[in-house]
Amino acid sequence: MEPKYEREFLEGMSADLEEYDKVFLALENGKLSEDLTEMLFHWENFGDKRQKILLLSSRKRETEPAFGVTYREIHEDEARKLRKLYFLYEFSDRFCVISEEKTFGGILHLVEAGLLSMKEVLTVLLG
Repeated sequence: MEPKYEREFLEGMSADLEEYDKVFLALENGKLSEDLTEMLFHWENFGDKRQKILLLSSRKRETEPAFGVTYREIHEDEARKLRKLYFLYEFSDRFCVISEEKTFGGILHLVEAGLLSMKEVLTVLLG
């Protein structure tokens, strides 16, 4: 990213963190992360409907998200930049990455091990 665009992008992300209760970056790099993202996209059956959710993904979606969920398709370069920032340091408790990467312990590994259901994971993430 060029410096001016990068600065605008980061300022936009800062504004998003102020506006939304939770911001999710969906990397969707496996079946579990795809399933969790799909549940989040249709989350109206879960959690507190007063929450404002922003779901970021480089994957195109044909349907409208559930009430309370804003979906924004982002470029893969933007997703990589956010992923890098997320792993560099924790910058907000409102920002979560949905990923199945094996390089760190994650909540999806508990689903894979059969210790949590996807609904329980979503409840935790939205809590």
